[in-house]
Amino acid sequence: MIYSSILVFSLINPLAESKELQQAVSQPIKRIYEEAVLIKFAADGLIPTREEIQTIQHIIEGWADAKHREDYTIFHTFADGMYTREMHVEKGEIIVGEIHRNDHIVNLLKGSLIVIDEFGNRRLDAPCSFVSKSGVKRVGYILDDCVWQDIHRTEKTTIDEAEKEIFVSDYEELAIEAELCQDL
Repeated sequence: MIYSSILVFSLINPLAESKELQQAVSQPIKRIYEEAVLIKFAADGLIPTREEIQTIQHIIEGWADAKHREDYTIFHTFADGMYTREMHVEKGEIIVGEIHRNDHIVNLLKGSLIVIDEFGNRRLDAPCSFVSKSGVKRVGYILDDCVWQDIHRTEKTTIDEAEKEIFVSDYEELAIEAELCQDL
């Protein structure tokens, strides 16, 4: 009976053939499906490759409501050769981190999340700390509102300068820098 009501509705509804309407309906469905696949990926304990993590990032960036670094609340502190970045992220967000040039300290000050990287999937609950190795890109599924803090060594004193020193744009840039260091 429901099927026949839908059929009748589409026959008499001029919007049924509307590409705009079809797109408006399909976008949230696609987003829900992609998010469910990512969550299942984490729940199954699958370990992604670097390429798969970049694919996840491209999927997330394709969402209409995708957030970027500047959309999050980030507090920056500089002191005597150190730079602290403290990011606040709300429950339900899926975030993809930057690729860092150097090892640094990470503190999860509040909340919990599932972290996915090339070394595995794990749940982190605050309070916790760990050393993040250079070259690792992570995906985080936020289970509870989080406060994530990175602590970096740098003599830079502005956010832009520090970010240029700390982050690389992709793995290729990281590989080129590693080759240059080996040639010295």
